Amino acid sequence: MKLLSSFSILSKPAAIRALSSKFNASDCHIVTLKDGTVAAWHPQKEYSFQRTQAIDLEAVNKEKKAIQELQAADNYQRRQSSQYKDDGPDNQTLQNIFTVGPLEFKTRPREDRLHETAAPIPKRK
Repeated sequence: MKLLSSFSILSKPAAIRALSSKFNASDCHIVTLKDGTVAAWHPQKEYSFQRTQAIDLEAVNKEKKAIQELQAADNYQRRQSSQYKDDGPDNQTLQNIFTVGPLEFKTRPREDRLHETAAPIPKRK
């Protein structure tokens, strides 16, 4: 990132030239296989383990647990303060949201009663 930010004030061609001049050919290996395929690989660079730090799993788990507790509390508070509660918005709110007529979201109790008293659907063999 430092390399790109140092060339940000230059024009794009100048930045490309500067980046290509930083390229070291010994960092990668390019070969052509018998079938004409070009293969390239980069050797793994040495990285000093003195620069790395051990991960404290207990601290990570505590942090995750704290975040989950905060999210659960936030979700509970949102549900309590929401106008939609657990069963969702009422018909009037749905009509306003979707700008439809008053009959669109009303229940049809007559049809519901007919379906409740109807004979069960026969099983197919």
